[in-house]
Amino acid sequence: LGDVYKRQLWYIQMLWIFSVLLIWVRRVEKDRLWKLGEKANVPFLVLFAIVIWGAAQILNTPMVVVYRFGIYGAGFFVGYFVLSHDEVMDRLEKCWLPLAVCAVILEAAFTVLYWGRPYAEHSVLDTPLCSLFAWIAVIAALAFMKKWGDIIKNMTLLSQFSLSFITPLLLCLLICWWMSTSLGIGEWIFIPGFFFGLGGSFTVAYKLYLSVTGHQKKEKEKKKNKVSFNRHH
Repeated sequence: LGDVYKRQLWYIQMLWIFSVLLIWVRRVEKDRLWKLGEKANVPFLVLFAIVIWGAAQILNTPMVVVYRFGIYGAGFFVGYFVLSHDEVMDRLEKCWLPLAVCAVILEAAFTVLYWGRPYAEHSVLDTPLCSLFAWIAVIAALAFMKKWGDIIKNMTLLSQFSLSFITPLLLCLLICWWMSTSLGIGEWIFIPGFFFGLGGSFTVAYKLYLSVTGHQKKEKEKKKNKVSFNRHH
């Protein structure tokens, strides 16, 4: 695991460089790029794949392939100046399905055309198809999560609620089964065990409900008062 972390240090180094450059860019651009990025629509974002492909051709280190300052820098700055706007994400959300379909088609085409090729080499990374697939997949993933992220979160909470509700009941019934088979207690023991388990289930479920509603109230208050990443001061 330590070796895996060491292999990813190159990305942290690049993020540090881009963050330093961002400080200088923000001082120079005086929010002009920022306000312009807020107006980006979906056709513009799709056509931005051309910029991604062009950036993939420059600022690549000759020996160490992972240091691709062009394409990673372009992605970093478009993420900050364009994709961090709520308005832009709302536009992407409306087109999540066609973007997802295009991403799947491009993924299939990329897999078929470059199967068995060294995909980590410039002979593959710098191709138009690779850049187009990478960019469309990114904005499709963002659009999908903007559309369905809350639903997936609610499904997770529902699963947690169901598990919390059923566990105490099953535990009590299991104890009753053990007492009946090992200690010779009659099957009548299942009746009070059922009600005890049901009471425990409702208690746990009620506590989870209070926790979720309290968390939702805090989130609403934060959304009203927070200064988000995509707001300049």
